[in-house]
Amino acid sequence: MTEEKGNTAKEVMVRLKTRIEHEDDVENIELVTFGTLHHMPNATYVRYIEHVENNGKINTTVKYDGSEMLIIRTGAVKMKQLYKIGSITEGSYDSIHGTLDLSTHTIALNHTVNKETNEEEFSVSYHLFLQDENVGHYHLTLTVKEENNQ
Repeated sequence: MTEEKGNTAKEVMVRLKTRIEHEDDVENIELVTFGTLHHMPNATYVRYIEHVENNGKINTTVKYDGSEMLIIRTGAVKMKQLYKIGSITEGSYDSIHGTLDLSTHTIALNHTVNKETNEEEFSVSYHLFLQDENVGHYHLTLTVKEENNQ
């Protein structure tokens, strides 16, 4: 009996590390949660929920197709941003405080698979501009690991 695994979402542990560099300041943020990893014929999707203190939850979808990464956040925060190497892309960030125009200049975009540890890593490095003001260099590293090592 053959079991098809290609189009099934897998339960995964999600670790998101964010490094923000602005002028002389460096801030590191880490989120660990659970979500799903879904390999489709033309793209890979990672979905997870982030719980925000006093603000509810944020559903996040990361789509990676080999040349672009799209991050969509809905819930307490609404955001849709495309990352493409060498390109400046426009988006917006909506929260209870209002809507901000944002743009990103993507420097690097990577995806690696480690079959020994059963982990996949997606990373993007970019300059973030809010309302046309440079607010820093961001580096996101999203690591997903299957919960069941079978």
